[in-house]
Amino acid sequence: MEHEEQAPASDSEAPSNRTLKKRVLIGLLVLAACEGVVMVFVPEVAQTGSAAQLASTLPFLFLILLWCHYDAADHDFSLGRLMAVSLVLFMAIAFPIYLFRSRGFFSGLKTLALACLFLGALAATATIAAIPAYLIGSSLGIVVE
Repeated sequence: MEHEEQAPASDSEAPSNRTLKKRVLIGLLVLAACEGVVMVFVPEVAQTGSAAQLASTLPFLFLILLWCHYDAADHDFSLGRLMAVSLVLFMAIAFPIYLFRSRGFFSGLKTLALACLFLGALAATATIAAIPAYLIGSSLGIVVE
């Protein structure tokens, strides 16, 4: 049997921005679960201001910025360099501003409320992942109390 060469994927076969945004959200949940496990075995990650906390925060910031990039493309909005830098440096302030500018007030408020719920889901995911890690780690004697 001869192998057929596959034609290069066309632009129509590329995932939509909505699909890419969903993938980023799933990535954030997976990252939160990993963070929960890491916090059990590396308690320095939970200490405010530590280098370990900074290192664990950067992937979250990157994924949120990536979500904003796909979201901006989905809403025909230009993210811009200043907004991208602001999102990295001042996430708590810049993210709501981005949502209001890209969607308008009421739709931005709705999306901000959903983002807050998702933030709670990230915290719950980290906690749920930490519980079995703690139980297994403490039974093996490798968790520092």
